[in-house]
Amino acid sequence: MKGHLLLWSAHEGEQDLIAESEILGRPITEGAKPQIGVYISDETQPKMDWYLHREVTTKFQKVVANGANQYTVHIKLKNLITVEELATAPNYVTGGTNETEPGDIRTALFLYAPANGRLVD
Repeated sequence: MKGHLLLWSAHEGEQDLIAESEILGRPITEGAKPQIGVYISDETQPKMDWYLHREVTTKFQKVVANGANQYTVHIKLKNLITVEELATAPNYVTGGTNETEPGDIRTALFLYAPANGRLVD
């Protein structure tokens, strides 16, 4: 999965070394090319992340009074494991602890606003 892991360092020497690799991930700081960061992290030990369908879409809404563009970001997460797969998959895949049931996916969602932007509800 290309782009699954990107790396950036605030230390110039380290960043120079990273820049020569395929894992370079530099924060977007240009206001002219705004990007929102949506990062999803599996918070459990099992392998249920394999069954997590992720969909992120953006839609331009309007230009607000201060001239900024306003977008709506939709994030859809869906557990795709079937009842049959849950019944036959090994415990190390489906999990199940004091905090989760077998087949549950607990996810942390991290959102980053574009450069010079902000997140609102």
